[in-house]
Amino acid sequence: MRNIILVLLLLKIANPLIAQENLLQAASDLSMEARMNNGFIRPVNIEGTPYAKEDSSLGVFYQRNIKPIKAWAKLNYYFNNFEFVSNGKKNILDASIIDSVIVDKETFVFKNISVNGNNSSRAVKVIGKQGGNSIYFFKSVEFQSEVKPGGYIDPKPARYLWVDPVYLFEKGDKIIPLNNFKMLIASFPNNEDQIKKFIKDNKIHKDNPDELRKLLTFISQF
Repeated sequence: MRNIILVLLLLKIANPLIAQENLLQAASDLSMEARMNNGFIRPVNIEGTPYAKEDSSLGVFYQRNIKPIKAWAKLNYYFNNFEFVSNGKKNILDASIIDSVIVDKETFVFKNISVNGNNSSRAVKVIGKQGGNSIYFFKSVEFQSEVKPGGYIDPKPARYLWVDPVYLFEKGDKIIPLNNFKMLIASFPNNEDQIKKFIKDNKIHKDNPDELRKLLTFISQF
């Protein structure tokens, strides 16, 4: 009996360690591949930042088939992914093992989104979920290489440029950017007039999360 209790105690201690090792090992394995895929070579001097905040936050990482763990990380908007420091090196999270992440009281999931022709799994903030529909908030950063002076060309340092954020509507497995409401309305061919009227009557804006949650509630009844 004493041996059984000892084994159970060891398993209880080991499970979080295994979960954390799984998370950090996956991040480490993906680190170099992510940088190569994005053609990213960090210059010595670079203007701007890919982070909304420079300090790391303690987040809860829900892994598939493994208990969630807590770890310090920050969201890198160039990679649209969470960045860890492990063994003195920066690593990017392997999104394929993650179900969701809660950090700074906000929930993030990974969705396949195309940016500049590059389709990959990217972190998006959950704004609302109802029925089979969801609304997400997505923002990203582009990297611009240094421009050397010459002729009529003014020099520019290597820099990060923030792209205008966009809200996304998910219907089933389809992601619809809310640059306007045309694509969203067209996705509900049997209810177009009702949705148009609701948007007009309630003065729904494509960049207001509270108003978009109202729209989500209305659409999810169909």
